[in-house]
Parts: sequence; C-alpha cells; structure tokens
Amino acid sequence: MSSNEGAFRAANQARAGLDETEDPMAMTDEMLQFDWNRVGMGAKKHVLLGQRARQDGRLDDAAREFMAAAVGGDAEGMYNYAICQLKGRGTRKDIPAAIRWLEKAAVCPPTQTPTATLDNVGVGEALTTLGSFYDAGIHFDQDKTRAREYWERAAELAAATGMNQFGICLMNGTHGVQKDLPRAREMFRR
Repeated sequence: MSSNEGAFRAANQARAGLDETEDPMAMTDEMLQFDWNRVGMGAKKHVLLGQRARQDGRLDDAAREFMAAAVGGDAEGMYNYAICQLKGRGTRKDIPAAIRWLEKAAVCPPTQTPTATLDNVGVGEALTTLGSFYDAGIHFDQDKTRAREYWERAAELAAATGMNQFGICLMNGTHGVQKDLPRAREMFRR
C-alpha cells in the first residue's frame, strides 16, 4: 500500500468514525492537503469542502462544492448534492434533478478506485434512499419489490440503513422475499 493510499485510508476511517483516537476535523484538514488529483480523485476534495461548509452552516457553499464533486463523478458528491436538492438546502429544491443524481450515484462502482478496496461512500446511501422512495411511493409509484432490490444492493455494499431495511424484509418475509431469520440476523449484526 502506497503512503498516499495509507493516508487516504486513515483519513477515510477517521471521517467514518472508525478510529476514535483521531479528531475528525483535524483529519479533514489532513485530507484537504492530500493530492487527490494525483490518484485520480480530484472531485473528493470538493466533497470535503462541502462537508466543512455544511458543518459551518454555509449551505450555499456546501451545495456548490457538492455539485462540483457530483459533476466530477464522485458518488458521495452526487448523493450529498441530491440531498441538498431534495431539501432545498443551499440550492433551489429540484426533486427530479435530485432523483437523477441519486440514480447516477447508485450505479457508480462500489469502490473508489479500481485498485483499492475502499468503499465508495454515496453508492449505498443512494441505493438506500431510492429504495425508501419506492417503498413509500414517494416520487415514484410504490413498488415494494424494487425497494427491496435497492436495499439488498445497498446491504451488499455494507450500507448500514440498507442492511437494516433489507434485514426487516427478511425478518418479516415481505417485499418479495421469503422469511429468513438467520439471514436477517446477519444483516442486523454486520
């Protein structure tokens, strides 16, 4: 593993809350100094700037940075920009555009680079959100089977909410799947 990939992995883990010894804000500063362009991930810096702006309450700046990341092909940027558009935070509310960004994020590769095993944050979250829309009939015709398919794909990517939703389907035998308590337990434990 290269030193850049090691630094990236450590920063990503701290941001995800996996390393409680690190200060997430300090790690974000370290991540902003990382040469994302060198590893073909220049859009990731916009995600980090967007997160910082959102934390500081600068929602217009956050939406602008997430949009730049989304346009740059970053799944996390696509997901975050979609949420901004869904809620009208920092940008005008535009549900059809938000859904398009969620759908684009949902088909991104599950890892950030072809040679790394780092999760592509945003893919599982987009799948989970789309599944919830289909489940409730929000923005789409209600389709429980399609909702479960999205949640199952999110669970395969270890997206926590997707795993929970798919686990509930398995536990109850709903949304077009047979009841499978051992598999449901596995979803809840992971």
